[in-house]
Amino acid sequence: PTEFLAPLKLPLEGQAREAQEAETTEGVTFVVEGSVATGYIDRLKARIFRAWEYPGDAIELGEEGKVGIYFVLDRDGNVVEIGVTKSSGSPRLDKAAVDAVRKAAPFGPLMETDGNKTLRVTGVFAYLLD
Repeated sequence: PTEFLAPLKLPLEGQAREAQEAETTEGVTFVVEGSVATGYIDRLKARIFRAWEYPGDAIELGEEGKVGIYFVLDRDGNVVEIGVTKSSGSPRLDKAAVDAVRKAAPFGPLMETDGNKTLRVTGVFAYLLD
């Protein structure tokens, strides 16, 4: 998908998520549904990446996997809804992905390009051990 380009218009949520999950081998990726400035998404991703942690107990247990999440921001950049769309199979990894978004928020006011009052973001967190 066309990630991190402004404006982003991705009405086919399922197709965007499938393509994103297939491409994610490590790290964090996001797809935005709606229009927002590229700089806003870049800052959002950087804040989440800095807040993201691989849980120590999951490392000790050798847990790996991909967590699909979604979250919705209000016009002020607050997380008003968040959830797991695809579990990694590890409650520890799933919780860490959700916690990273919560810890990184708020993200600041949306820089609206088409009057959006909210912004829906889907993402994949890939947990891989060396």
